Amino acid sequence: MNNRSIRYKDTWAAPGSRLHAALEDGNKKLAEQIYQECERERAKLEGRDKPVRRCPGELSIYR
Repeated sequence: MNNRSIRYKDTWAAPGSRLHAALEDGNKKLAEQIYQECERERAKLEGRDKPVRRCPGELSIYR
């Protein structure tokens, strides 16, 4: 991991990524859109339809 990466929710945004650029510009709305897009892609790659909202205390984000 690059030492200039930025932590956002449960992920790290690497320098040069769209998420990193949005966070550096202070555009939280765009950062959230990019994050959600990536979460949907990850769910598809893992063979799941859609992510489940996280609840405190749950170990898994999928049911």
